[in-house]
Amino acid sequence: MLRFIRDHACEPIGVDDVVAAVPLSRSVLQRRFRKAVGRSVNDEIVRVRLNRAIELLAQTTLELKAIALKTGFCTPSYMGAVFREKLGRTPGSYRDRSPRPDGQVAVRQTADA
Repeated sequence: MLRFIRDHACEPIGVDDVVAAVPLSRSVLQRRFRKAVGRSVNDEIVRVRLNRAIELLAQTTLELKAIALKTGFCTPSYMGAVFREKLGRTPGSYRDRSPRPDGQVAVRQTADA
């Protein structure tokens, strides 16, 4: 179950896709997964997507739309909503404060500067 989620979370999958990949009913899958991992199947899918988005924000200059699509969020607005809910900030503000691969921290220029 975990391997399937980690291998496919950045695709447009949901709980039904995980159910189809394992020989368990949805309710049994949900119950066993929560007992073993401590969160729901959907929460795990979102967690894997969020971690991948964080990596891409820190390591690339891809636009937010491209990162949203590459990580299975489908839209930048949904990715932004998940970021705000889970991290208390937007993807753009996360990127601005993340060290880049060269060790520097990105600083967004304002119109006043």
